[in-house]
Amino acid sequence: MLSLVKDNYRTYYNTRDSVAERHWLRLLCTVTLALGIGILSSSSNIFGMMINGLAILAGFTFTALFSDHSLADVGLPKPKNENDVFDLKILSTLANNFHTRAKYFIFLAIVDVCLLVAISAGFAIPALISENFTVFVTYIYELGGIGWTLSHSAKTYTFFVNVTYAICSSISLFIFLECLYTFYRLSETIIAIVNARREYLRT
Repeated sequence: MLSLVKDNYRTYYNTRDSVAERHWLRLLCTVTLALGIGILSSSSNIFGMMINGLAILAGFTFTALFSDHSLADVGLPKPKNENDVFDLKILSTLANNFHTRAKYFIFLAIVDVCLLVAISAGFAIPALISENFTVFVTYIYELGGIGWTLSHSAKTYTFFVNVTYAICSSISLFIFLECLYTFYRLSETIIAIVNARREYLRT
């Protein structure tokens, strides 16, 4: 997973001067936005829309992967001069960038869909465990031992569920926003490939 993230972000650089793009500010803003929405929002309707959105974008990505344009430098006439050789190198770089970003996007989309399904299923402790825990806490309380009252244990459980829900929601929102950005860069790459192929064939 870490190597996949590194490979993806290595594709973000200026091809003219080979200077890598900086994404720390964007990622920080994305994390802040995801945390804010995850903590403040209590609606689960957004999760269904996110799953549908990811499914649509993943479909577009698969279609682009199996198209001729994703091959970029394959099936073109042989270069006749140095400019043609340079153009083919650019097309090869664009093709590698597209495939790397596509792998990253598909991986994120699968992880996010699984997480969203888990969140939508809800967080709950099985009745057998919760009932036995209630009996145990009541027994300790009646003995005068050290233990929480039932009200305190219920509040603790509710707090734990709410915190877990907020954290998982924030993570899924962050991944979703990262998927949107990656898909935007994928679209940018495929458009660059189409334009470069057209110019190569034209000249």
